[in-house]
Amino acid sequence: MSSRHFTPALFAFLRDLAQHNDRAWFQANKQRYVDDVQEPALAFIATCRLTQREVTSSGFSDALARRFRAATPFMRFLCRAIDVEF
Repeated sequence: MSSRHFTPALFAFLRDLAQHNDRAWFQANKQRYVDDVQEPALAFIATCRLTQREVTSSGFSDALARRFRAATPFMRFLCRAIDVEF
């Protein structure tokens, strides 16, 4: 089953933020940030952690595990961006 964490709303928020990058705008749009950026990012991280656990503990091939580990730098970047431990 496929799950889509990042939607067009996330990219719309980022475009708007690029044009209105100030505290007042962000405070007025904080709920958009939570709904469209933070929560989807946290769900994505949770999904990847579960996937990593499944890949490393269920006997999948080493090649598949290596492919997952290749995504680790991105996961660390994403976690740092939203202040979550990885």
